[in-house]
Amino acid sequence: MLYLTICALTLASAASTDPDEARFEWALPEAPAPVEGECERAVDLVAGKPLPEGLVDDEGRVRCYATVVPTSDLAGLLLVDAWADRAVPRGLRLQLELAWEVERYERLSAAFDKPTPWLQRPGVQRNLGRAETFAVFALALVAYGVLDNTVVQ
Repeated sequence: MLYLTICALTLASAASTDPDEARFEWALPEAPAPVEGECERAVDLVAGKPLPEGLVDDEGRVRCYATVVPTSDLAGLLLVDAWADRAVPRGLRLQLELAWEVERYERLSAAFDKPTPWLQRPGVQRNLGRAETFAVFALALVAYGVLDNTVVQ
């Protein structure tokens, strides 16, 4: 039962298109209200033994509503319940890790969406480098000319 509930909620959250609806609710659901006329307690039915007292009336009819579940099915459900107790924290951890990763990529995306400052643009950097190179060569030519004039005289 718990296994089916977990599967149904997981599939429902995965099928959702709204990201807020896709978040899985990890809180345990509330127990349903008691059914009118249900048995007060769980009873064991053992082969070869009489039915427990209070379960049937004098005519042999059952007095309350209950479901008989084969022992192996109940053992399987208990194993699934124990597995879910181990799996839920792991699933919760994976969900948190994925949420952190989504936030990280959103921050990276926001950083890439910011406009690049004017001086850091490749074209501006290239033209500034050309201007620097021109200035260095011009200064070198002027210095060479000044030195050449002083040496010649």
